[in-house]
Amino acid sequence: MQLREAIASPRTLIISFNFSIARVVKHTLDDFSNILLQRYESALQFYRDIGDRLGEANVLQEFGKLQENPTTALDYLQQAQNLYIQIGDIYSQSRNLLFIADVQLKMGDSNAAVNSLNDAAELATIINYAPFQEYAQTRIAEINSSPAPTNGI
Repeated sequence: MQLREAIASPRTLIISFNFSIARVVKHTLDDFSNILLQRYESALQFYRDIGDRLGEANVLQEFGKLQENPTTALDYLQQAQNLYIQIGDIYSQSRNLLFIADVQLKMGDSNAAVNSLNDAAELATIINYAPFQEYAQTRIAEINSSPAPTNGI
């Protein structure tokens, strides 16, 4: 009877197989993510030990991009931004502000995201880097054209 049910429902077998594959992939990605975070932690300590603030900022930025929690992500990205400002790396400031804006949008703060995007575009103008200018302007237009949240109304 069980074989007959299995044959009668190949969809059940396919779904079960797909769930098994998904579990394996998730565990593999989780393991890879943990290894990656450990490597970044080592790199962060290395850059701090040798006083390489650009390396430190780049690792902090990567930490921020890997975080699932937007508040934690924003904290890492802002730490990186502070270092980029201290160093005077305008390109990295502009690029990092694009990541900050994405996190601010995830947090539901579209005004802060637009401000970050405007700042990114302004910095990109200083260094004459059109790709960041265009990206920031496109994102601002998308944000401004999306309907305002109704908050349950």
